[in-house]
Amino acid sequence: MPFLPEQATNVTPMVQRRRGPKPKMPDAELLKAIRDYLAASPFSGEGHRKVWARLRIVHDIRVSRTRVLRMREHRLLSPHRQARGEPSLHDGRITTDRPNEMWGTDGVRIATVDDGMVWIFSSVDHCDGMCTGIHAAKLVTASLPSSRSPKGRWASLAR
Repeated sequence: MPFLPEQATNVTPMVQRRRGPKPKMPDAELLKAIRDYLAASPFSGEGHRKVWARLRIVHDIRVSRTRVLRMREHRLLSPHRQARGEPSLHDGRITTDRPNEMWGTDGVRIATVDDGMVWIFSSVDHCDGMCTGIHAAKLVTASLPSSRSPKGRWASLAR
């Protein structure tokens, strides 16, 4: 049977409703409680988890955490942290114009047949990508890679 325009008055418009049981506290009351709590809070911004916990523990308002998270729709969430200090002037370039100005180091742990696990460290010049030194060790301390700088013990292995 085709739909006729005169039948449009008999059609009930669909209303978007929340599924499940009706909550004990309506959204308008919950929003008012959240706004009252945030106004009384000594902090400049609080996240939804903290607000949810305080409402539950201090004010005995028991609602789901996702309902409190809906305060995002009303712009009540904590503001994102802002960067402090001077802006970074780094342009993303890690190469240099002249050799012997900046180096990169890396270490890798590999298994050998005779010695078991060993560490191999290398140093690379950022200007041309040439390996300026290499070092192998069985035991590694925190200062080992930095103590093997190209101007230090690796200088004999440099180009």
